[in-house]
Amino acid sequence: MLIEVGIMLTTYMGVRFYERYRKIQRPQDIKPKPATEIQPVLKNNTQQYQHYYNMGLIAMGLSATRQFIFPQLWLLSLGFYIYTSFPCMRVVEKHLIKKRKVNIDILLFVGDTITLALNQYFAAAFGVFLFYRGKIAVAKAKGYSEKMLFKVFDKQPQKVWILKERVEVEIPFETIEINDIVVINTGGVIPIDGVITEGTATVDQHALTGEAQPVEKEIGSQVFASTTVITGRICIKVERSGEDTTIAKIGQILNNSVNYKSDIQLKGEEWANKAVFPTFIIAAFILPVFGPVSTVVFINSHIGNRIRVFASLGTFNHISLASHKSILVKDGRALESLVQIDIHLSKNHAKALSSV
Repeated sequence: MLIEVGIMLTTYMGVRFYERYRKIQRPQDIKPKPATEIQPVLKNNTQQYQHYYNMGLIAMGLSATRQFIFPQLWLLSLGFYIYTSFPCMRVVEKHLIKKRKVNIDILLFVGDTITLALNQYFAAAFGVFLFYRGKIAVAKAKGYSEKMLFKVFDKQPQKVWILKERVEVEIPFETIEINDIVVINTGGVIPIDGVITEGTATVDQHALTGEAQPVEKEIGSQVFASTTVITGRICIKVERSGEDTTIAKIGQILNNSVNYKSDIQLKGEEWANKAVFPTFIIAAFILPVFGPVSTVVFINSHIGNRIRVFASLGTFNHISLASHKSILVKDGRALESLVQIDIHLSKNHAKALSSV
């Protein structure tokens, strides 16, 4: 019923006015989050999606019970529906009022609102549930991609050996200082960037540089964190450690890489958003001719939401598959460029491949 739509919108506006009132009354409590807290915030977003996903399941169950079995549950089911719809309405507010743009989120919200007004409570709750299901699917794929990417470089030891007055002393990795002399033996992982001051070794650094074969290192050679000493023993003068190492900077690039979108995805989202306004116009003609049910079906047939979900899943999946082969993709758009690569094989290479 329209009265329930009114209750939902009125509740949301009341909560938003209360939040703004608190910000005005207590501005000193609002502090910008430091950069070190950005990653936990991203993890909390996934937890929030999971929370609303679980609440969406309850809302669907209550809505189905109300619609088909026990109508007296209308207040409880409406309360859960409004609660799970709040994040969706925040997104709509952001695009409609702050950005002044009409996008796919607004279109789908209008479709769900009409569904609620038609007394199709289960269908309305199911629409909100699908919203969070898509968010969780993308978040999990993104988290898995990040995990696989960082796993390639996750080799830092907890303790290291350093030379102090020609005596080897074991210290925690976090206490390493610039100009310390770190000792690495066969099979050890180099934890810092630096220069060899003593010894020779064969170092595997393919994950960092892409070299297929281990490299011979001697006095004066540069070595990098997260590479492995295959054979030999070396002493390294520390030049960079922790977040200043080359591998840490690569990690920062990878941390941002999973957020990049492919050109196909960007074009698809742009096309979907451009089609929103024409969809509204056509829906306005369908409404008086075919009725609200047909209008909702037409609105929900818009492909925009599927583009955002499945395109992201495809990109994250291919980044993860590449990382399994120790191939690091820092931008999803690079995957699309692979089809333009032309490989010319020499006769010897062709013979070698034909014999495999």
